[in-house]
Order: sequence, then C-alpha cells, then structure tokens
Amino acid sequence: MLLSSLLINNKLPKVQFTTEIIFTNLARRVREGKLLLSLSKEIKSKYNVKSLKFQLPAAIESIIELDNFQQVRIKKDNLSKEWYLLVIYKIEVKVKPKGSNIIGIDLGLSNLATLTFKDNVDNYIINGRSIKSKNSEYS
Repeated sequence: MLLSSLLINNKLPKVQFTTEIIFTNLARRVREGKLLLSLSKEIKSKYNVKSLKFQLPAAIESIIELDNFQQVRIKKDNLSKEWYLLVIYKIEVKVKPKGSNIIGIDLGLSNLATLTFKDNVDNYIINGRSIKSKNSEYS
C-alpha cells in the first residue's frame, strides 16, 4: 500500500525523515473507519495539519480489527523511493492440541524436574544434583 496514494493532497511534508517513522499505540486513533496518526505540536503548526488520516481498504478492515493495532510505521523504500504504511497488530492464536495427552511438570529441590504424562505410565526424573553441586561452588 503506497503511502503517497493515501495522504491528503498526495504530498508528504518536506521534512528530513529517517527511513522509518514509528507511531505507538498511544499515537493512533480510529474514527469513522479511518486511521488517525497524531503528530507533534511543532509539525502540526509548521504544516497546518492536525493528523495523518488513512482510509484503509475494506479488505484490510475485514481481516484486522482496528482496535488491535499495536504500532504503525511509515517506511521509505530507499531503492524505489516509495513510502509504505506498515501496521503491526495483535492477534490471538487459538491452537487446538493435536492429541489428548497432558504432561505434569513438578520442579523440585533435589531433582530439577519430574515429568508425568496422562496417557503414559512412564515418568521421567531429571536429576538436578549435579547442577546443585555446581551452583554451590559459586556461592
């Protein structure tokens, strides 16, 4: 998505930017389906702009909830000299376990851990005495 096609008047202010501008979650708002990025008071007064406004394509709005945006970056591709709008957002990944086996892990004092499985009669004990003796050399 080209930034230049999304900006009002299709012009970027003539400011010396690094190749990336980062807007945190606190510097962005969503109003009437538009993404608004807050600017500093100095930039607002110098260029007579309240904020950067982006109308996101319907395809993006259908995939991503605008309230889940964590960070917005405006980045310049130095080779093509084009600007891009990058959106970093939070999603909840729901992973359904493949099997029904459950593991219990007991962290111990002498043994590092004891592992027990629901569907397996075998138990595993990880000996922690050697680690404990190494640790005592440094105390």
